[in-house]
Amino acid sequence: MKTAVVLGMRSGTSLIASILNTWGVKMGEQFQGGDEYNRKGYFEDLALYHQIKNIIGDRFERIEQLQYISIADLRELKALLESKFDELWGFKIPDAVFILELLDILIPDPHYIVCMRHIGDMVKSLERVKHHRYPHGFDSVDYCIKYQDLMSDGVRGKNHIVFNYEDVLRYPVEELTQLKDFLGLEMNDTLFNQGVDLIKPELRHYAYNI
Repeated sequence: MKTAVVLGMRSGTSLIASILNTWGVKMGEQFQGGDEYNRKGYFEDLALYHQIKNIIGDRFERIEQLQYISIADLRELKALLESKFDELWGFKIPDAVFILELLDILIPDPHYIVCMRHIGDMVKSLERVKHHRYPHGFDSVDYCIKYQDLMSDGVRGKNHIVFNYEDVLRYPVEELTQLKDFLGLEMNDTLFNQGVDLIKPELRHYAYNI
């Protein structure tokens, strides 16, 4: 049994999750739908999203000691995760980056898919949505820097692969071949290309220029 965990924020995570879902990786049962900021949808399992959000609350640090989580919340999360176990399954929940140590214990054979992007592009993308999702006074630059640091530290020494959003858009065949091989997926060319076809140049709303 293998678990694909898509990590990242404003960096193509929904795209990667949609590709995995197209390839037959069971990414969830009921997804968060699209909106004006992401018309194709977020491909986040709603039950798991809300459960992790409930555990995280407003914390902005990894939860490294289990005493920070109530026994009831821990049992609910464990039961929910186990209900979704399959030979090859996964999920994309940005806030999962805060509980990686806990997930290492609760999920089988985690394969972390780390989605990165230039920090300037992340900030610009986050600025589009922050008034909709975050409290007044929220600092996009500070949040993006801390998030990427937490994610990088959290996967160090673990089984992971890193994708740069710009590279995925520029070299879809090469990047998706790496993704397929990382997860040990076997598929015909038709199915592989269905994933490639999901990558569109117009997905690039921002590109940082030096």
